[in-house]
Amino acid sequence: MNIEWTDDLIIGVDIIDSQHKEFFRRTNVLFQSIETNDLKEIAKTFLFVKEYVDTHFQTEEDFIKNNINYEYGITNYTEHKNEHDAFIRDFSEFERIRIGDKNEMFTIAKEFQPWMQNWWFQHINVIDRKMAIIYKKSMKKK
Repeated sequence: MNIEWTDDLIIGVDIIDSQHKEFFRRTNVLFQSIETNDLKEIAKTFLFVKEYVDTHFQTEEDFIKNNINYEYGITNYTEHKNEHDAFIRDFSEFERIRIGDKNEMFTIAKEFQPWMQNWWFQHINVIDRKMAIIYKKSMKKK
């Protein structure tokens, strides 16, 4: 079960769209590793996810702080940051994958798959899209 990047997920902020695409690509490596029972690749990709979300979330938060003109409207910074913090908290539960026996690793990885897919589609389509709309509106008013 892969997650497919489609053009309807583009929010119009190049660096963020680029990071989203890379995240989807690497998440699919994780999903393929689960299907092929490749424990080494599962562990490696989980580590990537942990590191990449830190980088990506910081990019989005910095983008809001540095590019949205507060004078012309509200931002969704707090909402965005809260979503990121919740992902990190929930992801840490799945991180147990790196410890324990093989059966537990596969069970956790399989639970992670739909959660991850749902979270990213919701986050991009709602929270990130809202950020992009606010950004574009604030730039028009400059």
